[in-house]
Amino acid sequence: MVKLKGKSVLTQRDIIETLKQKNEGRSIAAYRKSILIKDVKERLNKIIIGQTDAVEKSVDAFITSCSAVGGCMLFSGPTGSGKTTLAKELSKIVFKNDSLLKIDMSEFSEKHTVSRLIGAPPGYVGYDNSGMLVDEIIKNPSRIVLFDEIDKAHPDVLKILLGLLDDGVLRDSRGELVSFKNTVIIFTSSIGFENMQRESGFLKNEKNSAGEALRRALGNELFARIEDVIAFKKPTVADAKEACEQYIKSVNDGYGIFLSVEDRVIDLIVKKCDVNNLGLRNVKKEFSRTVERRIKERLLDMKSKAPIKVFLDENQNVCLNEYFDKVNLEKAELSMYNTI
Repeated sequence: MVKLKGKSVLTQRDIIETLKQKNEGRSIAAYRKSILIKDVKERLNKIIIGQTDAVEKSVDAFITSCSAVGGCMLFSGPTGSGKTTLAKELSKIVFKNDSLLKIDMSEFSEKHTVSRLIGAPPGYVGYDNSGMLVDEIIKNPSRIVLFDEIDKAHPDVLKILLGLLDDGVLRDSRGELVSFKNTVIIFTSSIGFENMQRESGFLKNEKNSAGEALRRALGNELFARIEDVIAFKKPTVADAKEACEQYIKSVNDGYGIFLSVEDRVIDLIVKKCDVNNLGLRNVKKEFSRTVERRIKERLLDMKSKAPIKVFLDENQNVCLNEYFDKVNLEKAELSMYNTI
């Protein structure tokens, strides 16, 4: 473009205009038509454990949205229930890449942080910069934007979202309009669920209580502009065990082995994760630490991929099956013999 215009200097405005033209291609409607709804729901339900209803409603909301932006949802539920994970996986499936833009709203609890999103006003340091939200949407306008923990944002930060949801555009600090019409907006919040202790989910009055807490935190204006409020259930111990089974299958598929894990090992993993308070947040990390790391170490010593069993010994220590311990012992004895 610089050459065509006969210019000798490349400016930020040239770059922005080029990016706009490059990215003004596929519409959100085209993305909706390109997916098979049933297939998307099945794939998500294999990853998001115990949240069939939330998966169903979020995919339907994406398909049927008629908002000014590409869609606007609020994921409401206790910590570790899969809200952020669902947004990430939906982004991968719909937009065919890992283009999710996640913004942690707990970092925008002060009034002045508005400038980090849309740029600093005239006369302030950083006025020449657009702001992270504006910059990222210019680079890639067809994506999911996840405003995580939206209830923790400052009211002035929330105000800039009102016009965005009304008109599908956001005016940055320099007065430039940036389109969000092909952008899916997802808010998440766990407000109202912090003290829930029942493993069986939450009752109707608890849903209503959480809804009222959200309305107060976000304000009526913003809350009224959200198309779909999707409730996530409190994860259970059974959900955590199912997640472990999924990870076992993933290890088998990924390493081409046959791995079996004793129920008592899974019980130990789940107990360490404190599912009642933290949901499924730590299940994958604990499974990796307890099982997968041991498998990786053992595979380095194996010439053939024989079946592996993980169990607890009499001292409640996690062990791999005795066959491999015997093999290692024989290797040690042979090595000692050769040394002599």
